[in-house]
Amino acid sequence: TRWNQPLDRHKLQFLLLHFRLLQHLSKIQKAPVENESLSWYFVSNLRSLQAPDCRRSRRRLQGGDSTVDSASIDSIRSAAEGIGMMESREGNWQDFETWLQELRGRGFKRGLIFRGQADSKWRLQTTLERSGHSTMPIVDYYSLIVRVVGPSVSSFSSMQAPSFDENLWKDLADFDRLSDYARVEGSVFDQTLFPGGGHFEYVAYLRHHGFPSPLLDWSLSPYVAAFFAFRDANPKIEKRSIFVYCDRPHGTYGGTIGEPMIQFPVGHTRAPRRHFFQQSVYTVCESANKVDRKWQFDSHQKVFDNPRPNQDFLGRFDLPSTEREKVLGLLDRYNLNAYSLFESEESLLETLWLRANRM
Repeated sequence: TRWNQPLDRHKLQFLLLHFRLLQHLSKIQKAPVENESLSWYFVSNLRSLQAPDCRRSRRRLQGGDSTVDSASIDSIRSAAEGIGMMESREGNWQDFETWLQELRGRGFKRGLIFRGQADSKWRLQTTLERSGHSTMPIVDYYSLIVRVVGPSVSSFSSMQAPSFDENLWKDLADFDRLSDYARVEGSVFDQTLFPGGGHFEYVAYLRHHGFPSPLLDWSLSPYVAAFFAFRDANPKIEKRSIFVYCDRPHGTYGGTIGEPMIQFPVGHTRAPRRHFFQQSVYTVCESANKVDRKWQFDSHQKVFDNPRPNQDFLGRFDLPSTEREKVLGLLDRYNLNAYSLFESEESLLETLWLRANRM
């Protein structure tokens, strides 16, 4: 049946891609110089990374080891955050890079991914949450993006929306079936179906072009995350945040079926191009609404606010907005700017304005 289809082909493709990446990384021996290409600069920063685990799995947050060499980074502070514990630091750009190297030396069994936010006061929220639909049923979102808006997207954009699958729609609406599946697999998301698999490219396209999405977007590059943290020039913002996430840093996981869980959608995409330029990775959170008997998307923050020992790690580094010109100038020297990440005329003019103000 649909719920028993093997993932061997997708796992094999992923492993082959990962192997080719490791072969390439083994040739990198030095940091980039100013005239090297953007792609070389990005890849050179992946040397210590492993790709996140993209299998169906249970996600929880771990409060990581906060031991830091105080002699080298005296200006960094640690703090408790939210209801649970989260590693939180603060300092300048040099302090951030020192902390980043310290994290990479901890021996996490999974790779790090990064997310930049323009205001340190913001919580981690998807665009679907910010639109006022933080707990939208999965089946309703599938129907919305495929059956309701899909035909218009196909007609007026370069993206061809997938056809509506009534059998999949029935599967996603079947609370008991999804619950039984979750008890076996640890998650209701069969990643060969939705929002992964054949729907992954379409869902990623919607996320990158402004349609409210349950995907929380991250990057494999801390420098892409830094760009998004500092991009907004709003003078009222005092601090920017760069988040660091590692799923199962010690290789263990667990949780209660039906409680909010985080995982990585799996799929293949050739578009949008900015997905590749930004080295995008996505997470999605699910939970069971036992009153309405529906499985729904949920808030990542619920997981992060209630961590469990020896599971996922979330760190946050706050930087003052006074670092904005310095950081954006440094990134632009390696051709990491709005135009290289978006390729639009608007982003070109944004980049030219920033360069003109540095002359």
